[in-house]
Amino acid sequence: MRDGQLLYAGYVWLLVALVGVVVWPVVSLFPVQEWNWRLTRAAGLLLARLTGVAVSFSGTRPDDEGPYVIVANHASFVDGMVMILASARPLVIVAGGELEHQRIAGPFLRGLGCEFVRPAEDDRGGDNAERFGRVLAGGRSLALFPEASLNREPGLRRFHLGAFAIAVEAGVPVLPMGIRGSRNVVRPGQRLPEPGRLEVRIGTPIPPCGTGVRAAIDLRNRARASVLALSAEVDQLAQQS
Repeated sequence: MRDGQLLYAGYVWLLVALVGVVVWPVVSLFPVQEWNWRLTRAAGLLLARLTGVAVSFSGTRPDDEGPYVIVANHASFVDGMVMILASARPLVIVAGGELEHQRIAGPFLRGLGCEFVRPAEDDRGGDNAERFGRVLAGGRSLALFPEASLNREPGLRRFHLGAFAIAVEAGVPVLPMGIRGSRNVVRPGQRLPEPGRLEVRIGTPIPPCGTGVRAAIDLRNRARASVLALSAEVDQLAQQS
């Protein structure tokens, strides 16, 4: 590994630590989620500027109208911050249930108003769908990554159906988002960041057509096709067939 890369990585993590010392306790302890969102967003934009990561957006911003179920490709752990940068208005980001009880991530994500996915064995009563439905009914947008996990292999993977079933049930359109460049900034399984460019392309809202499982499958397929085009990722499903 080149000395320049190590110096850059050290510089980035020093900045993250310094910003985190200020932002983490405020967001974790302060009860007003809108202010927490604004502070985190401002910190993210500052970090991007100081670390040489250019960020650009195009298309329908999530804070224009709504509520939406916002879905995006997931290529790096910085994608969650990209969701925050994309919207001046707080979104309810859906995070993995394993993060809820982590000492660092848990309080911070709760301070931002995130919801956590309960494991299937703990969700027999449909708590996930009920909680997420209440978010949409309250006029707030729900943001998630329907691939559900990260993978080192490039490409767009299969979308889970849950988000689209919730959108159909609530009668809310899906807003597709394509994130380009995040894998190059921080690759899955790698902790050393690199300077780069993050490009976020947001598509046209896709309304559900009909009700039930067939409508959810149709909505998923249309949304995935849009995210595939917006993100310019390789289609892993096409490669597997």
